[in-house]
Amino acid sequence: MSSAAALSPAAGRAASQPPARQRPCKAGTEGEGQRGQERRRQATRREERRARPRPRTMQALLTSRVGSLRSFATSTRHQMKNKVPEHQKLFQADNGLPVHLKGGIMDGLLYRLTMAITVFGSCYSVFSLVRASFPQKNK
Repeated sequence: MSSAAALSPAAGRAASQPPARQRPCKAGTEGEGQRGQERRRQATRREERRARPRPRTMQALLTSRVGSLRSFATSTRHQMKNKVPEHQKLFQADNGLPVHLKGGIMDGLLYRLTMAITVFGSCYSVFSLVRASFPQKNK
């Protein structure tokens, strides 16, 4: 025995026994056990699933998803016209109208509706305060 083997008891054991984590290699499938057989079954099932054609509904769902993703891409097929310069000209024109009325008829209608709701709300709140300040007399 060499001097290094005499100094460490683990060195002597390593020569006679295989390491604890390594398993001896088995030549055939006869000693494979349940784990190996189950793994082989799962692998064949996976291969069968991949080989099967997809149902038409599934294929349709996948293609519609791709189509919806394409519509949100940065390079779309139908480029929209840039309307910002037109709107800048419209709102910067000196025609005496306030900016909130320069949009046209719809802006005027929305402005009048907002004013009507505001006036009605103000009147109703004053009415409620007056009514609450003079309580009714009990008979």
